[in-house]
Amino acid sequence: LFFPELRPFFLEGAEIFSIRAPVTFVHTKTIVDPLFGGKLTGKVGKTTVGMLFTNDEAPGNVDDPADPRFDQTAQTFIGRVRYDLYTESSIGAIVTNRDFLDSHSRLGGIDGEFRLGQTHSVGFRAIGTQHRDLEGLDTTGHMLDMNFRKNGRNLSYFVSAYELSPDFQTDVGFVRRVDQRRAQGRVSYNWWPQHWLISWGPSFNYGRNYNFDGILEDENRQA
Repeated sequence: LFFPELRPFFLEGAEIFSIRAPVTFVHTKTIVDPLFGGKLTGKVGKTTVGMLFTNDEAPGNVDDPADPRFDQTAQTFIGRVRYDLYTESSIGAIVTNRDFLDSHSRLGGIDGEFRLGQTHSVGFRAIGTQHRDLEGLDTTGHMLDMNFRKNGRNLSYFVSAYELSPDFQTDVGFVRRVDQRRAQGRVSYNWWPQHWLISWGPSFNYGRNYNFDGILEDENRQA
């Protein structure tokens, strides 16, 4: 279940850590009971920077003193940098890390958004994860995402493709579903009659989703 963040400390400057993608890379509700923390966000020239560190008591809130987790804390670090290239275009990087006892959850990657002319844009994200649970099991995963869009007054279209590996896992973000290779597109055309009806026109959406074994799991059409 996804619960939105409501705490003012985490809400302030949260847009710096937000990246448009099929995965929420930073979901601060995973920091349940912080003993202390610090945050630095701001912009210098064309560079936007955000850093967050917390010490979370929640993982150690167990009743049995013999439990190795008893009274232990988890340390979470989030770092984000974005550089503005030109109008509505930027390139950035993100790093997250959570350590608890001998387990860890690490994520790192790059992203970019580029405007091409007046109506076209292209974006990409390439993210990798490294995860070790409390039993010592190590896994690695990745997410690759690309999209291309045109936002015109009349003709608009959008195509995107992404893959999310079966072992993609992050304890700092929120992942709804893994093991996906999805492609989707949308095309629409609008007329603007300039009277009580503001605009009208047809649109069509299509998408297909395969797992990493090549099995078609979802297909959708909408007009």
